Amino acid sequence: MQNNQFEKILGLRFLFNPMKKFLFIITLFSLVFSSLWAQTPVRRYYDDGTPILDMPILGPNQKNLSASKNNGVINAGSESNSSGGDFTNKKEVVTLETTFANNNGSGGIYFQVDVLNASGITVTSLEGNFGNTGTAQVFVRDGVVGSDAGTGWTEVASATISGTGRQSYNVNFSLAAGSHTFFFTGPPGSENYRYTNGTALGNVAAENSDLKIYEGHGSFNTTPGATPGANSYHYTPRIWNGSITYDESSPTISSAALAADNSYIDLTMSSAVYNTTGGSGALEAADFTLTFAQNSGSATAASISSVKQNDNTAEASATALAGGETVIRFFLSITGTPSGVETITITPANGSSIYNAAGAAMASSQTTGAKTLNDKVGPSISSVSLQSDNAKIAVTFPEA
Repeated sequence: MQNNQFEKILGLRFLFNPMKKFLFIITLFSLVFSSLWAQTPVRRYYDDGTPILDMPILGPNQKNLSASKNNGVINAGSESNSSGGDFTNKKEVVTLETTFANNNGSGGIYFQVDVLNASGITVTSLEGNFGNTGTAQVFVRDGVVGSDAGTGWTEVASATISGTGRQSYNVNFSLAAGSHTFFFTGPPGSENYRYTNGTALGNVAAENSDLKIYEGHGSFNTTPGATPGANSYHYTPRIWNGSITYDESSPTISSAALAADNSYIDLTMSSAVYNTTGGSGALEAADFTLTFAQNSGSATAASISSVKQNDNTAEASATALAGGETVIRFFLSITGTPSGVETITITPANGSSIYNAAGAAMASSQTTGAKTLNDKVGPSISSVSLQSDNAKIAVTFPEA
């Protein structure tokens, strides 16, 4: 009676029936075994034929918390901004990341990056996903990824990779606005560089207001274009595993052109410029410094009379600046008549007088270089001599 009460209380009365007890044990064993069997990894292989390690593949929004590099990592396709404490010119440091959820790999990967920032960018750090330790290289050429690797490659970075998986290293190179094709390769060995199977060539893998990174091609190349023609693109589509950290480039003086009559000089900037950090405000003459060198010439001084738009050669008729111009016309005031040896040099007044739309300041070291004023004195006679028989007169000029 006591046993029956105990069985009812625990709900385990069936355990005292030998047959039911046997069936219960078999069922429990089957459940445990099937659970363990479901966790057995499926053998997969990289593009180069190397077996993929039996490890979980992280989704695009998952993080491997055992990797120290994941502290503060940005999710795939997102960007991170920091001013680094420099609130004067607001030159932002930005990171754009694709993904590190690799499921494939080979010698390297080709992919296209479009720089949307009109001022271009300066790349300061890169991250990659490596299968070996040793020397990793990064090459860049101008233009879209196209149908073959092409030519014109420049090695922009080389680093010694001391670990596998996600690794970062400092670099320093600039990219102008436009399309560029990258080739990343890892240290020699199997699965030199790890990447992810894509969905379609040309799909966007990550983007922000400055950059757009596209899905590209896996390759067994370890140098760009090692296999001639389209065969350099061996596996398509593939997503580069990595991140690009960069500074928004400061505006620069691209060129300067002096009018034939010395009345003005046009300066072309690398991007639209303003006199405030907020992407507004028209530049003024006081935002620049003009340095005059006489060099024993006839002119004795020069200064900036005004800065205007380059829509008229007459100072009074040229339109006032509004902010956001890329070409600025400097009307000049010159004392005396230039004899072709005098020079002028124009620079920013200081490091906080000229900005681009992103708030990056033009460095005070930017310069037009010394521009020689055009000779407007005209020819002169240095001497006249008459032959003794009065048949000829010799006239000598100091220049051709």
